[in-house]
Amino acid sequence: MSKRILQPLLLLTGLFLMWSSCELIDKPEQIPSFIHIDSIQLIDNPLVEEGTLSNNIVDAWIFIDDKLIGAFELPCTVPVLLEGNQKVQVYAGIYLNGVKTTRVYYPFFTVWEKDITLVPDSIVHLKPVVTYDTNIKLPMHESFELGGVVLEEDLKSQTNLTKTSVIEEVFEGNAAGKVVLNDTDSVWMGVSIQAFQLPTAGGNVFLEMNYKSEAPIVVGVYAIKTAQILSLEVAGALPKSTWGKIYFNLTPVVFRHNDALEFKIFLGSYLPTDSSEATVLIDNIKLIHF
Repeated sequence: MSKRILQPLLLLTGLFLMWSSCELIDKPEQIPSFIHIDSIQLIDNPLVEEGTLSNNIVDAWIFIDDKLIGAFELPCTVPVLLEGNQKVQVYAGIYLNGVKTTRVYYPFFTVWEKDITLVPDSIVHLKPVVTYDTNIKLPMHESFELGGVVLEEDLKSQTNLTKTSVIEEVFEGNAAGKVVLNDTDSVWMGVSIQAFQLPTAGGNVFLEMNYKSEAPIVVGVYAIKTAQILSLEVAGALPKSTWGKIYFNLTPVVFRHNDALEFKIFLGSYLPTDSSEATVLIDNIKLIHF
């Protein structure tokens, strides 16, 4: 090819590349719309005897048109590269076993859903409300308000769970459970009086609890099998100087021992080595599954 033909071709190619680059640089960026959520409210489900509505909802799991946008710590303002009418779903998120780095949405709460209009560079404020799902089962529920309690001391236990009605020791209502540990009575182990048949095919099984404690708390299950009973620790809660809410996931251990005939729940605590006495306060124990 002669120089006379090649030079115009190179010039045209250069002009085309310059035009393409300008198109890429000058292409306007999409302006996001925003969704803001302060908190997720848990309200009563009139079709369920769910007990306390105390909760520790920490995250909003946001879906738009059934696609996950992300899980966001509350309160949150979330940019979304969408506009116009959209179906928004919000799931209530918790700390799994009280661990902040392990966050899931709680399967026993309903999903909040609403059609909203997203406008670029504008904020839509949402106020999600959830309830306990109508299909939940609560085979064990201890609020310490009635006569007896659902736990009895194990043979390993050196002290007892009692009721307290001292205002400073009660989370809500008129009473809570109390354990006092000391150098002589340094171990407490409480086991559910009743044994439960739990979903062993992988269905969610959780234990909820309010607690305030000067000592660690452990939670687990006894898997009652044909020829043996296994003691299986699931998780624990560190000492906490104010009342908190925790959700223990029993699902994996129940699934692993799906040959068990029944399960019992246990709670325990022990005196820290650097203490001569410690008080454990618990309330609103709920064993929950579908």
